[in-house]
Amino acid sequence: GFVDKNNDLLYRDLSQAMYKANHSLIKILFPEGNPAKVNLKRPPTAGFQFRASVGTLMKNLLTKNPNYI
Repeated sequence: GFVDKNNDLLYRDLSQAMYKANHSLIKILFPEGNPAKVNLKRPPTAGFQFRASVGTLMKNLLTKNPNYI
């Protein structure tokens, strides 16, 4: 499927560099760059991050009550 075709690695050094940024939003977007999580076996893929992002979005949307005008 889509995730299998787009299995790009997000390299650990890039994640760590982004996590060290001064902007808090960047730190939120790259939590895997946290030095406390160094013991990861392999870096997360773009597909994994996409799936996690969609899951977070769905949880957020399901807590809302849509109103139609």
